[in-house]
Amino acid sequence: MFMTYKMASAQMNVPDGGAAGPLGGGSWLKFVTGGNTASIIENNGLNLLGGATQPVRIRNASLLVGYVNLGGNYGAGNALISGNMGIGNDNPLSPLDVNGNLTLRNSLNTLGAGARINFTGFGRDFPGPSIRSYLDYAGAHNYSRLVLSSYYDGNKDEITLVNGTIGIGTADPRGYKLAVNGSIHAKEVKVDLISWPDYVFTPAFVLTPLTEVKAYINRNHRLPDMPSEQEVKESGLNLGEMNVKLLKKIEELTLYLIDLKTQNETLKERVKLIEDIHKNEINSR
Repeated sequence: MFMTYKMASAQMNVPDGGAAGPLGGGSWLKFVTGGNTASIIENNGLNLLGGATQPVRIRNASLLVGYVNLGGNYGAGNALISGNMGIGNDNPLSPLDVNGNLTLRNSLNTLGAGARINFTGFGRDFPGPSIRSYLDYAGAHNYSRLVLSSYYDGNKDEITLVNGTIGIGTADPRGYKLAVNGSIHAKEVKVDLISWPDYVFTPAFVLTPLTEVKAYINRNHRLPDMPSEQEVKESGLNLGEMNVKLLKKIEELTLYLIDLKTQNETLKERVKLIEDIHKNEINSR
C-alpha cells in the first residue's frame, strides 16, 4: 500500500521518538523496504543510518555540507564541504584531517601505473608539483617506486625512491644507495674507510725499486695499483678507495725522495772527501 502526503507548505513534522531510536532520543524517520532499514535521525545533528549491507547513498546529485548558496552548478556526484572534514576524529585541523592511514589505490596492471598526489602552482587549475607511485611489476610480488616531481614548464621527475635506493636526476640508481645524475655541491663529504696506508712507513714495507716502476709504466702507461682509463670510464671512480691509493703513492714518493736525499748527501760527502784529498795532494807538492 502506498500513501502520499500532500501539504501546502511542503513540510512534515517528525515528532521526538523518545529513547526508542537507535541513537537514543530524538526525532526518527524510518524507512523499511524488504526488511532493510534506513533512517534519518535527529540526535545532536542530522544522522543518516543504513544497514550493514544497505549503506546510505547519494546518487546523481551533489552533496553540499556547510554551504549556504545553493545556486551554483556543482555537477553530479561532487561533494563540497565548506569547513574542515575529519575522518576518524571529531576535531579536524585542516580541510582534510585523517586519523589513521590513507590509501591511494592503483587499479591498472601496466608499467608506470600508479596513484598521484597533485599540487597546484596557483589557484585551483594551475598545475604544480606531484608525488606519484610507479608500478614496475605486479604479480606474485608487487614492485613499485615513488617519484617526486617539481613543475617547471611540465613535471620534472627529480627524485626516485626504489628498493631502498635514491635516484636524483635518474630513475635508475643501479643498486647504489644514492645515485646522482649531475653535479653535487656540498660543504663537506665524509667517507668511511676500513684501511689507511700508514703501513707504508713501517720497517716491514718493501719499496718497489724505481727501475721496476719505470718498466711497469712503460708497459701499462699508468702507475702500479691504479685503475686504467677504460676501467674508470666503464665503472666510475670510488672516491674512498682512490684517496687511499693516492695517499699510498704520495707516501711511497716521500720515501723515494728521502732515499734520494740520503744518497745525495752521501755523494756530497764523498765528493768533498775526494776534493779534500786532491787539495792536500796539491798543497804537499
